[in-house]
Amino acid sequence: MAIEITKPRVIICEGESDVAFFDHLISNRGLPEFQALSANGRTGYESVLVALSAASGFNELAGILVVGDNDLDPATSFRNIQTQIQAAGGYGVPERPGEPAKEAGFPAIVAMMVPWDGRTGCLETLLLEAVREVHPDLGVCVDGYAACTHVDVWNETELPKVKLQSLTAVICRSNPTVALRYAWGQREDIIPLGRPCFDQIVEFLRTFPDLIA
Repeated sequence: MAIEITKPRVIICEGESDVAFFDHLISNRGLPEFQALSANGRTGYESVLVALSAASGFNELAGILVVGDNDLDPATSFRNIQTQIQAAGGYGVPERPGEPAKEAGFPAIVAMMVPWDGRTGCLETLLLEAVREVHPDLGVCVDGYAACTHVDVWNETELPKVKLQSLTAVICRSNPTVALRYAWGQREDIIPLGRPCFDQIVEFLRTFPDLIA
């Protein structure tokens, strides 16, 4: 894996949908520059960190933010990130989410867990909240759909994804099969990024340069 560093700070996300979210959130909210990269799954952080350390311009990087879903067990999900940072070699290993770690010769590194520290769920948990805030009537309908199809018993990681996909198909009439990573390039405003449910993440990204200074 070869990486070209193009921004002063890097975000490493679980997947391409997360990359699209952060790219559009940063632009929408006027946040500091970050280059978002995909780990292609929750086991891929180590390989991205290794590739970053070999990239031209690595020594000029101000900081790295590793973002992961809490899923059903926030503590285990955070330990997964810690383990991969350590395995990549050279980097400091954060002791807690939101706290920077730094070793000589390496940029500061921070882990941020989604939806937020200690809260079970995933990125889709927040995206679903944003859509439901704007379309509460459709939210009621999708709840009924979930009950009718018996997916309402699925867990806190699975259920938001089903509901979000259903709402996206209904809202995006011009392209009802659109994948989440392309949701922000459609004619319709599917996921409004100005909603309050994103404010914690926005504030964290806004103050990130001071955190790692």
